[in-house]
Amino acid sequence: SRNLRLALLSPRPLEGRLAAVVTGPRYRKRMDYLRSYHHTTAEEFTRLDSANARAWFILVDAASEDPEGADRSAVLRTVAVKKLHPDLKVFAQCVLVSNCARLQLAGADYVVCEEEVKLSLLAQNLLCPGIMTLLLNLMHSQATGGRQVLGSTDLKSQTGWLYEYARGMDHELYQLKMPATTVGQKFTLIAQIVYEEATAVLLAVRQAGGKMLMFPGETYVIKHGDSGFVMSSSKALVTMLEGWLAGWDNTASTQAGLGLNIAGGSSTRMSAGGGGKRSTMFGLRRSGGGGATPSPP
Repeated sequence: SRNLRLALLSPRPLEGRLAAVVTGPRYRKRMDYLRSYHHTTAEEFTRLDSANARAWFILVDAASEDPEGADRSAVLRTVAVKKLHPDLKVFAQCVLVSNCARLQLAGADYVVCEEEVKLSLLAQNLLCPGIMTLLLNLMHSQATGGRQVLGSTDLKSQTGWLYEYARGMDHELYQLKMPATTVGQKFTLIAQIVYEEATAVLLAVRQAGGKMLMFPGETYVIKHGDSGFVMSSSKALVTMLEGWLAGWDNTASTQAGLGLNIAGGSSTRMSAGGGGKRSTMFGLRRSGGGGATPSPP
């Protein structure tokens, strides 16, 4: 959120990539970097204005030569924060799996261990082969990944599962803002719109209170404050889709149901590169405008 400020406390000098982020135009007005060797003193808490903090994140060096010492320091910081601010949410990280329980006993509300995550993913991969690859590809997209896998610049000439996998490498998870026009509509209708117009997949809905719903189904109706998570090839495409939904005539679509091409035409899918037309979905009308001219089949 643009209204939140982030304070970083570290014994290391500000340099390298971190310095570029902190001093960059995007975060320099919302981020403070404080250098200190003592993270558990009352003076440091006052310096950070911790009384007005919403959450405290305690991070460790996962590549530390002394992982036990790094985890011990995280436990001490957690105890210090909880002693001064018992109601403050603490997110803590540890290096060794054996120290997760110690952090929980120290009062950490959420504990993350990189080693534990890796082991969990390995176990899940035995139950569902390929799940690790799927999650990794969803974390970040690779614009040229498909060509590297197929060894060809002409992706359209390829077929089979390898082509599908190469295309999937170009997709990533993005947040989709649900405009007022989607409120009161079924999740399944919005999911179909997202797929037909942007070739994206609506996977989940996050409610205003923060609760996440994975594939809520046709019984779920979009509410005020909801946002969606879609799998798409680019953020630009998702932004275009948000703009289209904001001008969508939901009354016409509700009357028409879920049938495709109801106005006698075929919908032209959006193109993030600008090469394709942005037509109205299923030949329906935009709010505030006249009837749409269907795209040629």
